[in-house]
Amino acid sequence: MQIAENTPPFMYLERNWQIRDTEPVGSRIAQVHGSDAEGGNLTYGLEPIQFFGFNKLPDPLPFKIDADGVVYLNESLKGRVRIVLNFFM
Repeated sequence: MQIAENTPPFMYLERNWQIRDTEPVGSRIAQVHGSDAEGGNLTYGLEPIQFFGFNKLPDPLPFKIDADGVVYLNESLKGRVRIVLNFFM
């Protein structure tokens, strides 16, 4: 039984990643889990956070996410610290 129509999809993932800066490119980092009460198809994505009033564009992300919600490292983390991301589906 569906309680309401057009309910938003549900998403779950481990939010605190601790990744060495020596982690090999291509490593699997996390799995995003999602579901939609109406049975719709889900599309996963991620983007850097752009803070209000900060005019510099964010750097490209060193991560990619596939159609199944698996997050991979797609470039080296050498010299990077505390990357903040937004996930969406």
